[in-house]
Amino acid sequence: MAVYVDDKKLEENEGTGGYDPETKYIEEGAHPARLVSYIELGKHTPVFKKKPQVYESGKNKGKPKPPELLIHLIFEFPDCDYDIEPLCIKTSIPFGEDGEFINKLPVTDALAQNKISKTYADRSKFMKYKNAMNAALGTDYKSLHEFVGEGFLISVTNRVGKKAREDGSLPVYANMKPDGIQKTAFKNPVTKKVEEVPVPEAKGEYCPMFDWDEPTKESWDLLPDYLKDTIKKAVNYEGSPTQLMLVDYPEGNEEEGTEDNPAPEQSNKPAETDDLPVD
Repeated sequence: MAVYVDDKKLEENEGTGGYDPETKYIEEGAHPARLVSYIELGKHTPVFKKKPQVYESGKNKGKPKPPELLIHLIFEFPDCDYDIEPLCIKTSIPFGEDGEFINKLPVTDALAQNKISKTYADRSKFMKYKNAMNAALGTDYKSLHEFVGEGFLISVTNRVGKKAREDGSLPVYANMKPDGIQKTAFKNPVTKKVEEVPVPEAKGEYCPMFDWDEPTKESWDLLPDYLKDTIKKAVNYEGSPTQLMLVDYPEGNEEEGTEDNPAPEQSNKPAETDDLPVD
């Protein structure tokens, strides 16, 4: 079941994984954007600089931090020009082979079970995203997957990378934070009239939702390979509904698409070629 809650530094990438890098990026400023995907990646042990994270203070000081559910959101910016794929900003991006993630969106067991105070819960990134999007839409959704398909005006900042590409140019990464999510209607300071910023329909194809507890073969088939691999590396994958589902549909035996009903295209584009959001 989807999670319901009721009320920086990063090493530069080593190469592009054999894919051409996206040379365009989401420029700094406010842009119309659409939440196009909500993916639950399962529970993963927190890792930083290739080492499992431990508590730095308190009664658990020195003890390893428990695995946490990670949520992969994709915001597409459909009005931004691109040269490979529509430009997006994502959360919980798998990074490297050591279990690290960029721009994590974690959910603790206590939060998912509504067992912490609202004051403490509101400090979490999950609640910050939920509260910001509800404020922008005037809704009272309890889960992030309910926002999929909705449009927003999102403030973006840029970060220039330090590791140059082969042509000598420096990559520019686009970043957003929950407090940068705004409503699409605003009052024109000159005319004093309320104006609406149109949000174009998404240009790419995505898996709208992958629910860890209630997965479907259709949603699994829409996931790019690197997210499938990430899900299979979750500490709670063994015996999970996802693993049990795949027993009935082993990898490599999926039905091929036909001319009238083509199989969905898969994007194998690795995390390092995306615009990389940071905290």
